Amino acid sequence: RRFQKIEIIEPNEEKTYQILLELKDLYCSFHSVSIEDDLLKEIISLTNKYMHNRMQPDKSIDILDEVCSKVQLQNSKEQNEIRLIKRRLDKLQIEKNNFVVKQDFKNALILREKEKELLDKKNNLLFKNFKNTKIKKVTLSDIEEVIFEKTRIPIFNMETSNLKNLELSL
Repeated sequence: RRFQKIEIIEPNEEKTYQILLELKDLYCSFHSVSIEDDLLKEIISLTNKYMHNRMQPDKSIDILDEVCSKVQLQNSKEQNEIRLIKRRLDKLQIEKNNFVVKQDFKNALILREKEKELLDKKNNLLFKNFKNTKIKKVTLSDIEEVIFEKTRIPIFNMETSNLKNLELSL
């Protein structure tokens, strides 16, 4: 009859890693990407380091999902073109239906021909996109970008920066 607060202990990094390993295949197949197991450990360590407002495994699962979707959507010119064609088709169908209601069959026939052309173009793009579908790989920089977008904390790799040899240069 009453709500009580239940304290759930945050899992350690190893348990979180096991959870992400089990979820990895699900996210990879859904987003058509691949991610190496080592990057799962990076997700865990970076989320522990930069995201303090949430608990594991929630924050790591969230980052895994977002990075997979981000990689999937990168460089998808065909997908954008297909979306534009779908919008044009919707508009054409509305206009065509309006002409049919007004019994202006001549203009409705013209729009039907345009609709056929757009459908052919859309189907060709879908077929081409289906044939050329490549599984994209998630990289560490993709993970860092997603975490930066979430936290607005700049993340950079010490190995590639000048800070690595700071002591020598000073």
